[in-house]
Amino acid sequence: MNTDSLKKYYIYFKKPATQLISVIIVGLLLTIYLFSTKIQPDFLEKTLLNQSIDNLENQREIIAQSPLPVKVDPNDIAALIIQVPTTFEISRLLLEFESIEQKTGALITELVIGNQETEVKDELADFIENALKKSPVEVTPNPTASIAPVVTAAPAPIEPQLATPIKPEILSLIATGTYEQVTDFMGQLYKIKRIVNIREWSLVPIMGNQYQIDFGLTVYTAPKYAGTFHDLPVIHSSIPSKDGIPVMSNEEFMRIFE
Repeated sequence: MNTDSLKKYYIYFKKPATQLISVIIVGLLLTIYLFSTKIQPDFLEKTLLNQSIDNLENQREIIAQSPLPVKVDPNDIAALIIQVPTTFEISRLLLEFESIEQKTGALITELVIGNQETEVKDELADFIENALKKSPVEVTPNPTASIAPVVTAAPAPIEPQLATPIKPEILSLIATGTYEQVTDFMGQLYKIKRIVNIREWSLVPIMGNQYQIDFGLTVYTAPKYAGTFHDLPVIHSSIPSKDGIPVMSNEEFMRIFE
């Protein structure tokens, strides 16, 4: 490069317009560099954080609008165990039937537990079993998505035949009495503490003003929860129990006649 060329460049860059254009170009390049290396990453990070905060706030509002579930206390669990105990509790059920006899005046002439001869159709038990076969749905929050909840399929439930929470217990009951007594007997069955499902019933006259009512009943137990919840209180018997040889002394034997 000769001296004349250098003089031409010197004269060109010495012009105010050339210097102004050079300063503007250098300033733009420096601004682009600082924006891409310093400002843009912080801006994107803050934008993502603000979006996550907005999504969490939307989820909080959705949760706040939903009613809070009622907290279950031991009294509620005890009431449910009375309705559906963890074991058959046949003694307690028989006492309930005896109480109905005393209230209505009807007489229980036959009570059969189980039905091995025919297949019993119980709609409530079928409903529970079919409900267990349906796969539940879990809602998982996603803080980065524009929509707050993400719905995903939950794992398949345990087959009912392996671990059915509710087990039906089949009973057949026959009671006799007047028309008012046997119909009142049916009404009292729905008032006992334990859940009783009357699957079928029939009413026939036998003699005079006496009627016979036949019931196909189902009560329910929850054996899956045995050991998880406390058992029902023990039914106290009026019959004295003694350890040792069950033989009365002469004084005790004579006291019976007195």
